[in-house]
Amino acid sequence: MYMVSYLSDTQLIEKVLSKDKNYYKILEKLNRIARMFRSIVLVITLLLCIVQGKVIRIPLRNYENLFYIGNIGLGTPVQNFTVNFDTGSSNLFVPSVKCDNCRSPNAYNSSKSSTYNSSCQTFAIKGWVDGYEATDDLILGNSIVKRQTFAEGEHFGIGFGSEYDGLFGLAFKSIAQNGILPPFYNMIDQKLIEEPVFSMWLNRNPFHKMGGELIFGGSDPRKYSGDFFMFQFLQQRIGKFEWKQAL
Repeated sequence: MYMVSYLSDTQLIEKVLSKDKNYYKILEKLNRIARMFRSIVLVITLLLCIVQGKVIRIPLRNYENLFYIGNIGLGTPVQNFTVNFDTGSSNLFVPSVKCDNCRSPNAYNSSKSSTYNSSCQTFAIKGWVDGYEATDDLILGNSIVKRQTFAEGEHFGIGFGSEYDGLFGLAFKSIAQNGILPPFYNMIDQKLIEEPVFSMWLNRNPFHKMGGELIFGGSDPRKYSGDFFMFQFLQQRIGKFEWKQAL
């Protein structure tokens, strides 16, 4: 009797453990299904935003894993430029037709744009560019950012690359030269994007025809796995970030 009782208790424990294992397996499957549905919902939301014009997608080219460049337009009719999308600065600048040392074949000609607004305000980023402010329409994909202020570069620093025409700053407005409102903030103010976020997918393969993608107004869940975690910045300053997090 004692042996039978012992075996029965063991079997009971095994059944309980077996149920626990099955429970965790079922829970894991449900989590996988939930993640899959969440990704599907995010993809559908992204597609709807694209159809409604609330997401701006810019294809990027990978230049030897050093930087990622894409195309923008300025003025009416549009004048096309290749820019380096830079998260370490906040201003947009391109070469002017008055540039005295530019190596780029593309240059902004204000006299050819009907939407240009003149300015006598000088613009300078030490070691990078000297020129004047200008205001004109900025074309990104199929969207137009109205009255975007940028810089017409009349002289570029030695270290400025010839692989692209200008620079497109994506950083905080608090560090923008001359207090110019960066393009990303204008997109938000003009309600051109669904959410006040941008995301970048960077392809590490420099030989792939698709070097990456910049999305204003959302993100593409097909390009990442896992969930995002939000942190509140206490200081908006390049080179030093402080954020608040509960532990």
